[in-house]
Amino acid sequence: MKKIVIFDGECGFCNKIILFLAQKDIDNSIVFISNKSNKGRKLISFYNIDNDLPSKTLILIHKESIYIKSDVFKILSETNENLLFLKLVLKIFPKYINDFFYKIISKNRKKIIKNNCQIPSKNIREKIIL
Repeated sequence: MKKIVIFDGECGFCNKIILFLAQKDIDNSIVFISNKSNKGRKLISFYNIDNDLPSKTLILIHKESIYIKSDVFKILSETNENLLFLKLVLKIFPKYINDFFYKIISKNRKKIIKNNCQIPSKNIREKIIL
């Protein structure tokens, strides 16, 4: 079963992160879904996820469990050898510190990168539902 990542489709920083993760997902084990898409809204409703949550954090649905904040990156890095550096960084610090920095970046993400999106390759576009 594929992992599903729900992301803020209106955030340039989030789009950059999704493109990075999609490029590292060489075994095609992840589907990326915008929170603004029909599929994204249906999943948010089905899993009873607070409607405001996708605009604050990435959401990972994996094995019928929901993960948010730094846990998204922890799970993805544990199952993808191309994210080894990320896995090591997340292991060095405890969850509360990882979540603290995640929250700071999340609050400022629209200031960090404006909505200037690059056009992904066909291979990457097949992984993303907008």
